[in-house]
Order: sequence, then structure tokens, then C-alpha cells
Amino acid sequence: MKKSLFYFLLLLPLASCLTACNNDDDDEQGAITTVIINDDGTTSNGSTFSVIDSLNFYLDHIKYTIEEGHLIVTGYDKEGFSGVANIVPSISYKGNFYEVLEIGEFAFYKCTSLTSVNISRSVTTIGGNAFSHCTSLTSVNIPNSVTLISGAVFNGCTGLTSVSIPNSVTNIGPYAFYLCSGLTSVTLPSSLKYIQKWTFSGCTGLKAVHCQNTTPPHIVYIQYPPYPPFDDTTYKTVTLYVPKGALKAYQSDDIWGRFKTIVEE
Repeated sequence: MKKSLFYFLLLLPLASCLTACNNDDDDEQGAITTVIINDDGTTSNGSTFSVIDSLNFYLDHIKYTIEEGHLIVTGYDKEGFSGVANIVPSISYKGNFYEVLEIGEFAFYKCTSLTSVNISRSVTTIGGNAFSHCTSLTSVNIPNSVTLISGAVFNGCTGLTSVSIPNSVTNIGPYAFYLCSGLTSVTLPSSLKYIQKWTFSGCTGLKAVHCQNTTPPHIVYIQYPPYPPFDDTTYKTVTLYVPKGALKAYQSDDIWGRFKTIVEE
């Protein structure tokens, strides 16, 4: 799927090498297995299947698109889908094997019936606005194969109360958790190198930020004036937890040092 120029410009400074998962890994649902779509439309795991066109189909009312030898989750059946979205790792279709490598931009945009998401360990990228305004979304399983969380991914997901980013993500895009008012706790992994503007802006319920990198993640400004990833109120009321020995590094940082309370853990 071609990226919009807007998100291309946002993510250009953060280009990173995306790695595919190991097929021997296990995900939250057990060992990774390939869903086989038979010629008669039945599937190896009992999932419902329907064809859209030569490059697109629904599996359990989730839309998959074939692109350059792999699959991207690009949408959902607005009349048939509700509840839990289980993103499968790979699919065998018409004699070809396809890994699911990406959840595309706006894939579940405004899917108010979505309650939780299980992402397989084949996925490396979550595109911009993929789950934005999913107001019933309460839990998301993000595997450690994901290295890039793009802009506005969970913009407006008010049911989310805590987020633990896996220790594989190096970049978090702008507005990723914007207006997630139910969010109370955030854990940022030691792998995180870049975080962008207003990533957690509008998270009025936030109480604690746990940053596990001994080096403060770099704040990337795409445009000026520079906007930090947190609101001014957040710096005054939220406790920032950092690794032992990293207190001075965070206190001396122009952005991270704005937190009134920084504690080693």
C-alpha cells in the first residue's frame, strides 16, 4: 500500500530497518500457524472467508490486501465485524504463502465495535491512524516484532488504561496516543530512540511514565514551533520513572527535564 505524502514526510527522518519475525516464535495465541484457504472457500482454522477482488479478501471480517508478496491489513467489514481482531501471522491462498507484515493506515479507523486486538509476531509496522477513534478498544497485544508505531495510531482509543510498548520499537510517531484520556500508565522500552510531538498529548488521566532507556529518547521535531510529546500539565503532575543511574541524564535534558518529579527505579 502506498503511504500518503503526509506520513512519508513525518516518518522520513525516522527511517529504520524493519525486521521480520522468526516463524519459530510463539504469539499470545500459541504457536504461529499458517491459515490455509482452500479452493472451496473453507479455511484450516474455521475462519470465515470471502473474496473482494483479485488482491483483497476478508478473513473473519478483517480485510487483507496482497502487496509485493506479503499481506497488509487494510480494513474491516463494517457490517460484519465486531469484538476481537485476531491478526493472523500468515495465509496460504491460491497456492501462495503470504506473511502478514503490516497493519496499514486507517485499517480500523472509527471501528467503534472493536474491543481488543491480538497482533501476531509477523507484523513489523503499525500504520498511521490504524486504531484511531476506536472508542471501545480496551486492550492491544503489541508483539516484540513491531519496530515502528506510526503517527496517531491510537488517537482518541479512550478505553485504554495502560500501555507497555515492546522492547523492539525504536520510533513512536506524532499523536500516537493523542487524547487517550483513559490512559493512566505508560512503559517506554529501552529500545526506544525517537519520540515525536504530542505523542501523549491530551492523556489527562496519565499518572506514571516508565522510561527504561538509560539514555533519554530523542525528541524529533518535524516542524516548528517545537511541540513536546507531553502536555505542560503532564510535566507537573505525572511521575517519570527512569533506570537507576540515569537520573541526571533525564534531569539535564531540555524536554525530559521538564518533569517536576523524576524517580529512579
